[in-house]
Amino acid sequence: MLPRKQIKKSEEKQQDFRALVLKSKALSPAQKNALECKDLKGFKEFWALTNNSKAGFDQNHETGYKKHVRRFEESADDVCRFMDNFSPIVNAVKDLAHPYGGIAVGVISILFTVKY
Repeated sequence: MLPRKQIKKSEEKQQDFRALVLKSKALSPAQKNALECKDLKGFKEFWALTNNSKAGFDQNHETGYKKHVRRFEESADDVCRFMDNFSPIVNAVKDLAHPYGGIAVGVISILFTVKY
């Protein structure tokens, strides 16, 4: 295909995608406004609005039960990341110290339970 034909085909696909997104009921009007960014100025305005909205969302989640839910989610994410990074060591300990490897894994699990 010639480059011009490829560009035209790409533009047609983008227009079809825009039409599909604008008809979608799953997205909010604010999310659909992202498609209206045609230049750098429009993008900067949309980005500023997005950051302000996120700041408001974060501020609303700093009080009450939402604060505790957020902290729990953050600590769960931390433990999950640690376990993903630590799993090769745990597997090596379990394989090398066959009869006692389970004890080492149990001790690590208890330490996480006590900390969190």
